[in-house]
Amino acid sequence: MLKERHKPEDNASLTRAAALAMIGADQSVKFTGLIPNSTTSTLFSGGCHYKVQDVYLSAFLQLGIILPDGLNKAVLKRQIEFMAGRYSAQQALYALSFKQPVMIPINNDRSPCWPAGIIGSITHSEHIALAVVANQKYVTALGVDLEKEIALSVARDIAKQIISLTEQDNCAKWGCPFNWFLTLAFSAKESLYKAIYPHINQFFGFDAAELIALNTVEESFLLQLTQSLSENYQAGDCFQGTYTYQNGFICTLIMCVKNS
Repeated sequence: MLKERHKPEDNASLTRAAALAMIGADQSVKFTGLIPNSTTSTLFSGGCHYKVQDVYLSAFLQLGIILPDGLNKAVLKRQIEFMAGRYSAQQALYALSFKQPVMIPINNDRSPCWPAGIIGSITHSEHIALAVVANQKYVTALGVDLEKEIALSVARDIAKQIISLTEQDNCAKWGCPFNWFLTLAFSAKESLYKAIYPHINQFFGFDAAELIALNTVEESFLLQLTQSLSENYQAGDCFQGTYTYQNGFICTLIMCVKNS
């Protein structure tokens, strides 16, 4: 049973400058640098650091990030992850050209409700939160995912839930460390889910796509749908993605750009 969380009684002693320093706001490039293609002209990003401690709840409150009513009774970890993600999204919107703070509500399906004309994605892992946004005039689908590299012992236990036998064969054929490949496949499929869910509004599992190509020099991959998800997303459709691998983290990005 989840215990009710309470907002800190007093966060007045925590200054805005102290709050910004705590979440690494002066080192934002350290976080956004994890995102593939983060320097492209159509993609805007934000990021921060957090810990699961009450003082970080106070820090985000000091920075104007508030919890929706539905999360007031959530555990501290969920609350802080939410606030860190929303702070990162707000910074990404500032980078895009928004001048005022924008609150990003939760849709009924628990996905972020982005401002009109904006497409975005949020991720968090191991005390790092990231967000990417773009203008829908230029980008039709967008998904980002950050994962800490899965330990080999864990990877072997969960592999069947994430990758197919064909993908396991690809891993061996391409000479990739198994746990690294599994982490990449997991993250890539999470990014794909975030990118196309808004277009189909239905859940799909890891078996709905396979990682069929990998370029470790260009840090890119190709996912192919193994099943039809909607009229516009059919079995056989492919999605190009990019990734970074830094300090034990894999970050994947799928961004579908409109044809000019």
